[in-house]
Amino acid sequence: MSAMIPPDVIQDGVAYWKADKVSAYFGGSPTVGTLGVWRYRGEGPRFVKLGCRREHRQRDTRRVVYPVREVIAWGERNGLQQQTVAA
Repeated sequence: MSAMIPPDVIQDGVAYWKADKVSAYFGGSPTVGTLGVWRYRGEGPRFVKLGCRREHRQRDTRRVVYPVREVIAWGERNGLQQQTVAA
């Protein structure tokens, strides 16, 4: 896991990032918006929705998160690398 970007959520021993941290890991490209489009199209890194869906709500309020290890592996398979920012 990247020591530079801490996980947003750890559940059952799996670390997850929200879309903004996935984007930051790759230096802003893909953007958060692009990740959303990819989710809709079934492309990009694997994601999960955490929480429970409530039947009485029209909108799905579960949190979309990405398993950190899978984001890193997806980036390697697709020729994307972690972008580091000098302090």
